[in-house]
Amino acid sequence: MDKININLYGGKGLFGGRETPLEAEITYCDKYKECSFYKQGKCFSAGRWKQNCKFGRKERVQGYTSRAMKYQSFRRTYTEDECYNKLDEPNSVIGKIANIFVLNTGYLYEDEEKKTYYIDTQFGKSPLIYLPEEKFTNDLIKIICDAKPKTIFDREEIKSYQKEVVPRFLYELKTEFEEIYNRFIEEYPEYKEKELNFIGREAYIKTLKNGTEIIDCHNNKWIIENDEIVCYHWKTWLPFGRKTPTETRIKITDDMTCKVTNNNQVEKNTKFAD
Repeated sequence: MDKININLYGGKGLFGGRETPLEAEITYCDKYKECSFYKQGKCFSAGRWKQNCKFGRKERVQGYTSRAMKYQSFRRTYTEDECYNKLDEPNSVIGKIANIFVLNTGYLYEDEEKKTYYIDTQFGKSPLIYLPEEKFTNDLIKIICDAKPKTIFDREEIKSYQKEVVPRFLYELKTEFEEIYNRFIEEYPEYKEKELNFIGREAYIKTLKNGTEIIDCHNNKWIIENDEIVCYHWKTWLPFGRKTPTETRIKITDDMTCKVTNNNQVEKNTKFAD
């Protein structure tokens, strides 16, 4: 297995408290070259919030507190490694590793024999569902799209599922696995008209629709014009920009992002950072 990511944990707490020894968590994988998540700079085995990917392997190396002589050399060993903080945890709902699809809807479960799938709400982390393409059927896609999971105690519908998860699932299916999406739409054409909702998602500015308006924290209006964002009446707290608005242009870099505020800002080639 190849090393693909390193994270460091422990050390001094942000708000004080007892210091814990620094610990390196190293992720290895032999499927990353065939992984759609990895191609996006993501990995379920990176970080500690989500369930780890079954194809990866983690190794933990116990380090030292800052009082120890070996602390700095231990830290440098990993922070100077090319794999340090290389990958983030995915928020994608669907991906593919080699010939296996991975579903991350948050509410999809499978029975013990892995023959049937259902939507449910349970305590703890929801599982990642791994299935070969022959099991990724139109019926399963319809189960995911029609579901209305409920809260555990008061049994109220979790509205964010239909509002956020399902549109994201269909969008990722359409843009990344178009053949499967088209097969589903051919049988269930009513889902073609289902509104895709991108509001609140973090998108790369370079991939948003030309002419998109972006409002910054000072209430300045910026407009995407080809490879620049332009503000024709830029105001700021700085003395030279407070009373006399000026035209300001900033070249768009590959890593610049903003939150989508209108679905019309998104086009076919838009890429998301979340």
